[in-house]
Amino acid sequence: MTGSALRVEALSARVAFNGRGDPGIEAEVSAGSEVGRALSPSGASRGIHEAVPFSPGGPDETARLVS
Repeated sequence: MTGSALRVEALSARVAFNGRGDPGIEAEVSAGSEVGRALSPSGASRGIHEAVPFSPGGPDETARLVS
């Protein structure tokens, strides 16, 4: 689809688990006849300089806020 713009028609998010059993957020985006899905797991490192992985309500609340 080179050169054509797509409009996001739907966005959903849910809690999914990585291979270590740690929760992450999986998002699905629909645009035209295209669908994309990606999982953003919380990282294994938990240093003081790491980004906060979820909103204060945890992964379920984060998925609800995105959807």
